[in-house]
Amino acid sequence: MAVSVSSSEVYELAESLAKCEKDAKAMAQLSSSYLRLLRGTKSPDPFIRKKVGNFIARFFAHFPGSGSEALEAFFDLCEDDDDQVRLTAIRELPFLCKVLKEYLPKIVDVLAQLLQTEDEAELRMNQSALSQLYKKEVSGTLKGLFSQVRGLYSKLSI
Repeated sequence: MAVSVSSSEVYELAESLAKCEKDAKAMAQLSSSYLRLLRGTKSPDPFIRKKVGNFIARFFAHFPGSGSEALEAFFDLCEDDDDQVRLTAIRELPFLCKVLKEYLPKIVDVLAQLLQTEDEAELRMNQSALSQLYKKEVSGTLKGLFSQVRGLYSKLSI
């Protein structure tokens, strides 16, 4: 079984998901296609990883049962070696919370960790993503931020 997917396969998977986007029953039957799409985050090609990030975000709400796997794949993109892949992933993070708000504190926690970057563009993107989330959902955003602060405080207390 291949670890990654090719560029053409990414587009085929996304096309099949897009065709069923308005039909919940048909979309539910394509969960294996969505999981296959997640494997694109392991591609050696940064262009594929960037496109996969867009598609994960686009179809995320349709596969709540795969939310954890999708988030982990997405977080891998946020730590990618390629700065364009990271920027795309960070920009898409707020969209993952639109429907599945239970992931908001975890996403905010990760964004807070990513604030440690020295890359100016990435820092601005992180700040923008946090600001968007704060405007949409104050409570969940603060939970995520306080979780990060609590984790840092416990490390200093040792």
